[in-house]
Order: sequence, then C-alpha cells, then structure tokens
Amino acid sequence: MAFFDKVAEPFKEWSGYVGKNHIGYYLGLLKILIVAAVAGFIIFTVFAVISGILASTEPGAGILVGIVLMAVGLLAGEWIQRALKLTAIIYTDAEFSKKRFAMLDAFSKIKWPVLRYLLLEIIILLILSIPAIILFGMATMNFIEAMGSTLVTDGQIPLEDLTSTLASVMPLYFAGLAYEIAIIIGFAFLAQFWAYGFLIQGKGVVDSLKDGIGIVKNNAALVVVFDMVWIIGILVFAIPLIAYNIFFNQIAYGILLLAGLGGGGIVAIGVLVFNFLITVALSTLVTWFALPTQYLFWKKRTAMEMPAEPKPAAKAAPAPNAEAVKPPAKTTAAKTKKTKKRTRKAKK
Repeated sequence: MAFFDKVAEPFKEWSGYVGKNHIGYYLGLLKILIVAAVAGFIIFTVFAVISGILASTEPGAGILVGIVLMAVGLLAGEWIQRALKLTAIIYTDAEFSKKRFAMLDAFSKIKWPVLRYLLLEIIILLILSIPAIILFGMATMNFIEAMGSTLVTDGQIPLEDLTSTLASVMPLYFAGLAYEIAIIIGFAFLAQFWAYGFLIQGKGVVDSLKDGIGIVKNNAALVVVFDMVWIIGILVFAIPLIAYNIFFNQIAYGILLLAGLGGGGIVAIGVLVFNFLITVALSTLVTWFALPTQYLFWKKRTAMEMPAEPKPAAKAAPAPNAEAVKPPAKTTAAKTKKTKKRTRKAKK
C-alpha cells in the first residue's frame, strides 16, 4: 500500500462508518462526555466546599488541611473524569468490532489502570519539567534580588529600574516557557497511542507506553503526516466550538451577570446549564471525528507490527511398518505352475 493511502485509510473507514451511524455514535459519545464532566465537577466541588469550611473554622491547621483536600479533590476529580472519558475509546472499539458496550462496566474495568496512568503521566511530566522549573526559579530569584537592591523613592520603585530588571530576567522566563512547551508537545506526540494498549488490549500501563512509543518511532514519517491531517480535521470540526466561545459565550456570561445583579438565581442557573450543554455538545463534535480516526490508525499500525503466527510444523511421515513392506504373497496360479514342474521332474 502506498504511503498516502496508509494516511488516508483511517479517514476513509471513519467516513464510511459515520455515513451509516453518525447520529447513534454521536449520541453515545455525548452521553459519555456529559457523565464525565458532571462527575468530575461534583467531586471537585465537594472537596472544595469541605476545604472552605475547614479553612473558615480552623484558620491555622484548617487552611493547610484545606489545601491538601483541594489537591486531593483535584486529583480525584481528574481521575474519575478521565476514566469516564476514556470509556469512549472502549465504546469506539465496540462499535467498530461489533461488540457489546456498557459504560459502567467499562469504567469499573479501567478505573485502576487509569489511576496508574494518570499518576505516571504526572510523574513523567514533572521529571521532564525540572529544567524549566530551574529556569523559572532562577528568573524569580534574580528578580527579587534586583528589586531588593533597587532604591525605593516615596514608597515606589522607579519605572526605569523595574523595566531594566524585567528585561534582564525575561530571557530566563522565555527559555523556561519554550522548553516546557516543547516538552509537552514532544511527550504528547510520542505518547499519543499510550491509552489504547491498556484500554483495549489489556496490557500494563508501562508496557502500553512502550508499545505506543514504538509505533511512533517505527512509523515516524507516517505518524507525522497523519497527525498533520488529523489536526487540520480537528480544527475544522472545532470551528463551531471556537465561534461559540468567542461570540455567544460572552453573551451568555453577560446574561448571567445581569441575572445575578437582578437577583434572578433561576435564570443564572438556567444560563449555566445551557452554556454547559452547548459546550459539551460542540466538544463532542470534535471527539466524533478525532477519536475514531486516531483509533483506526492505531489499529492498522498495531496489526501491521504484530508478528505473524508461526505455521504449525508439518507432521512427519509415519515409519514404515515391517508388515506393510512384506513382499506380496504369491498368487495361486504361480503356486500351481511350480507344482506341475515338480510333478514332471518326478515322472522323469
């Protein structure tokens, strides 16, 4: 198969599928994404409320405990939300493989692997971000040190001193920011197929990461071209979401502000719910394109890289049986002929 045919193949197969089941598949994704968003929001809100109560009742230790609870709530909310979202991959695999799918069953099966996946992802990104953290820290320390030695006049720092100090530390900030962006993009590129291994094939989280990186490394040019086309497609399907966030979202928040000032609590809640549903619905449209096309590309590349099953060895021919190789018994006619010869000799 030609190079560009391999790039186009997932998009053609996706087009053929959604042409027959576009509404059903979209509604299935929409259900998953709504449940995931609501679950994550509820979990984080519960932890935030508890943290706020502790911080207000116990100003000392309560604040520290509240911060810890907020961090736990953020992690727990992200974990549950991520696990529910990732059931969309299992749903997509079930659709293309003609298998049964139940969201709660899929969530129960993958929740612990997803937690390990999330923690490992955080650890890897933190380790990779150490140079950026060092650069940010150096820039901050240089700025504080420079400001400490600046002459303060009438309680104010001269604008020229502030400008020169910022100019001296900005290269460090920009270097750290550029490095962090490069790390995030590079890791996202290498690990883009990470989740498929442990979600669909049942592999370990670490083995799935290795396999995903292996697919990218072994098909680097193909993956780069596919990703370029894939990102362009995502941007096209994201146009309604971008337009809504730029224009209509601002109107919605304006209505929300006016409703809050006017005491219209029900109106404010209605606007929030409406805004949430529209945002999720438009985000689902992007997932409707992005998820199955990437899944199909991963599936094709995985099938190509799987070693062929060895053919069974040919059975050895059975050893010849001694009885089978015995010379054929002499026929009755031959025996009769020999008997006649003997009789003639005896007469002579």
